[in-house]
Amino acid sequence: MGKIVKIVAGVAIAAAAIALAAPTGGLSIAGALSLTGIAASVVGAIGAAVFATVATLALNALIPPPGTKRDPENYAQSLADSQIIIGKCRAMSLKMAFFHPVGKTHRYFVWVVAGHRVKGLTRWYLNDEVVSVNGAGMVTSGKYAGHAWLWFERGDHDAVANSTFVAECGGKWTTDHRGREVAKVYAKFEMTDEVVQAGRPVITCEVEGSDEIYDPRTNATGYSNNAILAFYWWMALPREEGGFGCYPDEIDWDWVATEANVCDEQVPLKAGGSEPRYTLDGFMQTGADPSSVRGILVENMAGRFTYSGGLMLARPGYWVPVSSTISEDDITDAVAYDLLTPGDQRVTEISASWNDPDKLYVADELPLRSIESPDIAQGSLDLPFVKSRTRGQRIQKIRLLQSGAGITLSLPLNINGLGLAPMDTVMLGGNRYPRLSNTAFTVTNWSISPDFGVPVSVREENEEMYAWSIADEIDRVAVSVIDRAEMISEPASTADTAGSAGEVSDGTTSYTPAQIRQLEDRIAALEP
Repeated sequence: MGKIVKIVAGVAIAAAAIALAAPTGGLSIAGALSLTGIAASVVGAIGAAVFATVATLALNALIPPPGTKRDPENYAQSLADSQIIIGKCRAMSLKMAFFHPVGKTHRYFVWVVAGHRVKGLTRWYLNDEVVSVNGAGMVTSGKYAGHAWLWFERGDHDAVANSTFVAECGGKWTTDHRGREVAKVYAKFEMTDEVVQAGRPVITCEVEGSDEIYDPRTNATGYSNNAILAFYWWMALPREEGGFGCYPDEIDWDWVATEANVCDEQVPLKAGGSEPRYTLDGFMQTGADPSSVRGILVENMAGRFTYSGGLMLARPGYWVPVSSTISEDDITDAVAYDLLTPGDQRVTEISASWNDPDKLYVADELPLRSIESPDIAQGSLDLPFVKSRTRGQRIQKIRLLQSGAGITLSLPLNINGLGLAPMDTVMLGGNRYPRLSNTAFTVTNWSISPDFGVPVSVREENEEMYAWSIADEIDRVAVSVIDRAEMISEPASTADTAGSAGEVSDGTTSYTPAQIRQLEDRIAALEP
């Protein structure tokens, strides 16, 4: 899976590391200790391992988390992490191989799209132009038509080497070069004058990602962009393959099934039809910080995440009815509350960016949303796994209203507080706090104190935060286009003007025919 690409791409640097570590580190240490033979080899190997490990850690520290501002591109590195793709997106690719056979006018490239098997390709791009490709792999549209060939291999477990590359690369690509479980692009270019002048294009593709996502509702495995199913597929993926690395007993599949049903609920669209409530469509690099990636995935379904009772629990954004009422008898001390959430969490207007499939997946901004407030506090959302304008607006609204809800409480409860769990929706019973008795809260945190009390933190919650209708949908902002002014072909009538023969007057200034021609020439020079 993901680790395969890192191993393949890292062969060159690993060899260089051994060559570097042996003379500078391994042999010098061995000489000082009078080690020979196997001992010296072991020291050299340890030096190489340390070098490679440090290089990997340094690289991983630089791997950015998923984001909307990362435009699809081709890149080349000697030691690089591969990609994980879920749902449909336009993905980047890592150069794996390049061949220039002697005496041939063709160039051959292999690009890695993902370090795992994907469902398949849906669209080709050369630079930012969608191109068509026939059954033989030849590009049939655009400036590279007839001089470029593209093949996509989805990373099958029994993949075979590309026959064209085996036949035409002079033995550099053999039948053993199969790249199993690695989704990749084979590209071939004929170096005609037109192709040389145009240059090598950026080769990207629209891909439907992993088709190994488990659905506990049907007990089937296949392609899905259902937000919760895709999330838990990544959570269960081993850490060395780019996933979070959950243990099997940390996932409650009954919980997953329930939340997956919520994600599949249909939401009406103003333009007609409907769409699933939440999907995840995007890519990430395997070396990105797992906790950061997890947080981004949760944010892209307006959700919450907690680790409770030994389980990894994620819930997409929707209204959860009140499940319990906290009795006055369960409150052991005064309730502490703040009418306002912390300043860094409270916003009155929020912007959001997403990747628009209709605009080549380039980052686009959603219309600003705000709530009435005497003060302005701005916030922003980055939604790299959202590919629907309406879904992005729904998430934007939920986060804005959650921030504006305001009330957070610290409840000192007795041992009965252990019956609550994070993300439960609760209410306060009794008459001690009448101003809070009609307010619902979601449990955000709880712990056990030394005196066996249960301090619980809750935040205001209400059903309207998640309500949505087509009236809430903001249309794409229209761009006003000003028509080009038409030029006047002849001077205005001279019937009511004064002046000498051949002159034209605007009532204050007279113009001779020569001056008029000069003005016309100046005006003509201003035309595009």
